[in-house]
Amino acid sequence: MKDGRLRNADVDVAFDQLHSLVKGACYWPQLLGLKPGLTADEKTRLAEESAAMFLDHYRIGA
Repeated sequence: MKDGRLRNADVDVAFDQLHSLVKGACYWPQLLGLKPGLTADEKTRLAEESAAMFLDHYRIGA
């Protein structure tokens, strides 16, 4: 936000959104025994896709 690449937003809300994307896909399902743990490739894909979704929402000019 300081360098003008992300729109002004409530940082706590933005953090919670990104954190929830990750936990919803790879923490709670495994903790509850609904899905097996993610492979290294699945973890990488989740990180990349979650970051892309976050940036699509918060990036200026997107």
